[in-house]
Amino acid sequence: MIDVENQVITFVTEAFAGTTYEDIYLSSDPARTPNTFPCVYLAQSDAYEPSSRPATREQLFETVVFECYVYSNKTTGAKAECKKVMEIVDEAMRIHNFTLMTETPLMPNVDTVKAIRFSRYRANVSTVKYTDADKQRNIIYSI
Repeated sequence: MIDVENQVITFVTEAFAGTTYEDIYLSSDPARTPNTFPCVYLAQSDAYEPSSRPATREQLFETVVFECYVYSNKTTGAKAECKKVMEIVDEAMRIHNFTLMTETPLMPNVDTVKAIRFSRYRANVSTVKYTDADKQRNIIYSI
């Protein structure tokens, strides 16, 4: 498994800098009901290798899938807030070569949450790394 979850969470978090939501609560730990709103839950939900491998059996890349949930508790404008927050997430994911697979509103299941928006992204991740400032990062490319 090629672990890029921290790398992805970092670039999505950085995308909120300088926006209305720069102090947004972003987590990769699931919570049935967030404590802070608006809230972004972003985590790697799947990873799989290609069906064919080189003769060396060496893992060169895998496809990763990330899921994102945006929660709002505004009494007025909760759907609009979720959409605005999701736009920032979407732009960050696309800039980093992720492909949007789906995006849809979900029905809130608790009284404290007024709106939820869900999206799923995928990309291929390489074992090849590059240096960005002082951080080693995996190359991510679109499918």
